[in-house]
Amino acid sequence: MATDREREVLCVGAAAGGASLPTASDVAIALRERGVAARTVRTPADALDRLGRDVSRCLVTEAAFPGTEDGVALVRQARELRPELPLVLFADGDERTASEAVSAGVDEYVRRRGTDPVGAACERVTALLDDGDPTPRLLDRAVEAAPIGITVADAQAPDMPLVYVNETFEAETGYAREEALGRNCRFLQGTDTDPERVAEMRRAIDAGEATSVTLRNYRKDGEQFWNEVTLAPLRDASGTVTHYVGFQQDVTRRKEAELIIERRTENRRRLLERVDGVLEGVVAAVVAASDRETLRETACARLAASYAAAWYGPYDPADGTVRPAAGAVDLAGELSIEGADGAAPPVAEAIADGTVAVAEGAAADPHGAVAAVPVAYGGTTYGVLAVYAADSFVGATEHGLLGALGTVVATGLNALESQRTLIVDERVVVDLVVTATDAPLAALSAALSAELSLERSVTPDQFLLRARAVSPDAATDALADAPLDGTVLTERGDDCLLEVDVSPVRALEVLREHGANLRDLRADSRSLRVTFETAREGPARSVVDALAAFAAVDVEGFTHSERRPSTRGEFVDGVASTLTERQRTALLKAYAGGFFEWPHEVTGEQLAESMDIDRSTFHQHLTAAQRKLVAAFVDQ
Repeated sequence: MATDREREVLCVGAAAGGASLPTASDVAIALRERGVAARTVRTPADALDRLGRDVSRCLVTEAAFPGTEDGVALVRQARELRPELPLVLFADGDERTASEAVSAGVDEYVRRRGTDPVGAACERVTALLDDGDPTPRLLDRAVEAAPIGITVADAQAPDMPLVYVNETFEAETGYAREEALGRNCRFLQGTDTDPERVAEMRRAIDAGEATSVTLRNYRKDGEQFWNEVTLAPLRDASGTVTHYVGFQQDVTRRKEAELIIERRTENRRRLLERVDGVLEGVVAAVVAASDRETLRETACARLAASYAAAWYGPYDPADGTVRPAAGAVDLAGELSIEGADGAAPPVAEAIADGTVAVAEGAAADPHGAVAAVPVAYGGTTYGVLAVYAADSFVGATEHGLLGALGTVVATGLNALESQRTLIVDERVVVDLVVTATDAPLAALSAALSAELSLERSVTPDQFLLRARAVSPDAATDALADAPLDGTVLTERGDDCLLEVDVSPVRALEVLREHGANLRDLRADSRSLRVTFETAREGPARSVVDALAAFAAVDVEGFTHSERRPSTRGEFVDGVASTLTERQRTALLKAYAGGFFEWPHEVTGEQLAESMDIDRSTFHQHLTAAQRKLVAAFVDQ
């Protein structure tokens, strides 16, 4: 094919073929096939050397070269060396390179990615060679390669259809040129597009004015983005608006940052409004309260004044429920801490984890959100404060504040409980079952094939246990192999009374550690049934928690009782009231006569004669009186 040496094109880049993307050498080959003379060199240095001594009519260069040389720098140097020379950059298509190339003075920017990039490059080169003035094409290419979306709408046509979109618009929106042209640009709008911003653009267009708005738009795949749209009218010689040019820029990152700042500012404002005085108010309520009920009600009232509503409910470990007892109790009813269908409601989460738990939606109905705040002190959870907000809570900061309020209320409840103990002998009685088949008492019960029950505790570690329907020989054999040391003390009817060292029994050790008083104990081969009492609620809950740490615990009863401590005189009068007249007389005469001294200062016969009864009857009365005295002392 004939070539025109007067139209020689200099192409700078890698050798043709073998690369993942076409090269300038591929453009040179295609140009020669079209009858255009094209020469290839490998480096920018070779190109500048040749441009300084020949009459090349056009330069086509790639953007990247090995080492420190690059195509944009070559464009800049070629423009200084040959101002009239048409320059074409054949590059990968990133916006930064395109912007730098335009600044450097390139006439044409051709992307190496896409459909037939080599053919497109040849067409651009041919057009430059056919027209000596590259300025109009330079402007076209600048608009096409601009790093922001550019559109042109026909203001004279119905519904102002788009008649032009650049490549950046296609890339940002996902809509191909043929999908966008002929349509009004509102196809970018969607459900969350602010109608006020749309109306603002409409008013500017109707008035023939420029405007700039930021609104939420949608890409073709449905993804939302924040679009900063600037509209400007284009007028003809008579001043009539013929077109509207639009500049569109994705400002999602900037807008999201602004929204985060706005939310933080609003959250701080809401938090300050809520906490203003609430902490001080709750502390004041705790200090001033004379009883637990007043403290609970006042604390809920203080919280409700800053929030939408609040209630307090004590936690009952016997049946695993929280029963609201103060504040807006109609919002809750009785709440199980186990939750439905395995779900953990906020109250359950607060009890289980000891942290503030927040929920929204149905759990907070009819308010926006609810925070369940554990009321705990010294490892004991007294209950839960439920605080309702009209909208939502302000993250970790507000959660921490609510947690501190829960601790303040728990401290107050503990202090009132301690004061009450000094005035009234209030006891908390707990009935529970500890399931532990490998426990020492359960093992002893299994060896005896009988239930064991507590008769008396001689010392904290020495118990008198009754074994039901067991012979002394069978009990002796069982104790020989049992994990507890013990002996057969006596036989009572069909039962045996055993004296057993219970120090290895972990459940009883827990009771001793927490100062609990054991009231009853029954053991079989599967479990221990324990009844204990404490002076206050807190220690009782601590015992349950400590037992649950190593065994399965089922709380069957958790009750409060009150009794006024008896004086010495009341105790004596109470014991005396159990004695018959004969028993009291026998006891007093024996004591006053020195019968209990050794040697006896008086004999039983003498005392019996003084009461006009025989010696055997006297000893029966005296023994009965002594048994009642000992029983009263041991029980007390």
